[in-house]
Order: sequence, then C-alpha cells, then structure tokens
Amino acid sequence: MHASSHNQSGFTLLELLVTMLIAVMAISVVAPRFSALIPGVEIKGEAQKVAALLRFARSRSIAEGDVISAVYIEEPLAIEVTGSSKLYTWPASITLELSRELGNSDDAPEIRFYPDGSSTGGVVSLKSDGLSYTVAVDWLTGRVTIND
Repeated sequence: MHASSHNQSGFTLLELLVTMLIAVMAISVVAPRFSALIPGVEIKGEAQKVAALLRFARSRSIAEGDVISAVYIEEPLAIEVTGSSKLYTWPASITLELSRELGNSDDAPEIRFYPDGSSTGGVVSLKSDGLSYTVAVDWLTGRVTIND
C-alpha cells in the first residue's frame, strides 16, 4: 500500500500578497518621516565636512611648519585650503558664511592656521531651512568644534 504524502513547503500566493501589502503599508507610513529628516542630515553632514577641512588645514600647518589658510572664495562659491588643488563646495540649498576673529577685516574671509597650532580663529555658519550649525575655530588653540 502506497501512502501518498505530499509534504510541500513554501508559501501560498495569498500569504505572499498579504506580506507584500503589510510591507507597502509600513513603507508608506515611514517614508514621509525619512524625507523630513533629510534636510537636517544634509546640513549636519556639510558642517562635519567643513570641520574636517579646517582640521586638515591645521594639521598640515603643524606638520609642514608653515601658515595654512582656509579661504572663502566667491567665484566659484567655495572654500580653498592653501596648497590644495581641491575646492570645498556645498549644496545651493545651504548658506555658508565665514568670519574670522583676528586680523584685518578688509581681506578676503579666511582662517589662518599657524605652525604652533594656533589660528586667527573664526566661525563658519551654515544655514538651511531654519536649521543652522556653526563650526568654530578657537584662536588660541586652533581647536575646531561644531555647535548646533
């Protein structure tokens, strides 16, 4: 006597459709919340990039024993580090301003770093959609910090 047992494994079409429906509903609820976070993530990322750029300039100044500047350029809109061929640019949705603490205000906005680790000090302000971050450089220590 043959007992015919059909042990089939897998999912039925109905089970797959129900699972897909639940996944689509979950994504439709969560997706708008992620898009609301994107502007904040973008400006924070740009603030971190500016801080990294300024820390790089300070490190180069100490390592090379020379004055290194981070200069705000109006055309094209960018920040350039002395001796580097790369320009730091930012998205058009973000407003960026650079001001320094010490030195002649008639010169182009820049933050200078000296071989002893100090700097002219200054602040880079980033603003977008009501959000703002500042990247501050302490004139005495050259330390770079991000404030929101």
